[in-house]
Amino acid sequence: MTRMKAVLGALFLCACAMCALSVASASAAPTTAGECVSGGGKKDFSDAHCDNAVTAGTGSFGHVLFSNGVKTNVTATNDLTGTASVFKLEGKLAGVVTVIECKKASAKGTVTNEAGGKATFGNAETEFTECTQSAPEACAGKAATVKKTTSAQTGPHNLRISTTKKVGPTGEEITFHEENAAGTEMGMKFVPTGENFTEISVTCPIVTTVPVKGFTYATPGRGGAATSSGATAVFTKSSSIGGLVFAGNPATLEGTLTFRKEGGNPLTLTTTE
Repeated sequence: MTRMKAVLGALFLCACAMCALSVASASAAPTTAGECVSGGGKKDFSDAHCDNAVTAGTGSFGHVLFSNGVKTNVTATNDLTGTASVFKLEGKLAGVVTVIECKKASAKGTVTNEAGGKATFGNAETEFTECTQSAPEACAGKAATVKKTTSAQTGPHNLRISTTKKVGPTGEEITFHEENAAGTEMGMKFVPTGENFTEISVTCPIVTTVPVKGFTYATPGRGGAATSSGATAVFTKSSSIGGLVFAGNPATLEGTLTFRKEGGNPLTLTTTE
């Protein structure tokens, strides 16, 4: 079994895919963290991850915020409800499209609510395992290793889709997320503490280690709103291509992490409570 390790951050919730964090929310409204609890809060969500909003009082779940000043440990996994979300990094190496896939991902970090509605996130470490190449075709199934890195997250940030596009590794044009005060989608930003986001080692078509630089955003599984985020953090081509670079070329990261209080309920962020 090969292993891919990277620190993406907690919540982002992690995630890549980053530096110690003590950054205020970039959103206009205060942002606080809590749990998605059965029968809790305003009962304004229908699911255990607080991703699906419903009319207050009609749902089975709701936000219950963590107490101010208490550092809360959080964990994450790519196993949502028994179905794993494979993490995939797509880039170009020596002119050839190269794809690394990891079947398992797990993360851990911390979050602390502060007075005035400010959620502060600590360093988070994410570990990817069972990683192989799936492209180029001649390298399918070959082992790949991703170096452990340290990352931090900032935000949540208000994001919007840019009016321009970037060209992905396969030549496709991809709309991408960018920060904008008028953006209506909440997102977390993950940046490396060191020079590189991480490093990936491959044995095919050549034996080499390649740096992954830059940053990535993660958007909530709920999507479409900057007022709250459920436990699901989604890394997409759109959220990553604006910042990630693999071997000097634009790269994308895809995958899903679900965060929760360590030993407790799924994690949430909100600007409404």
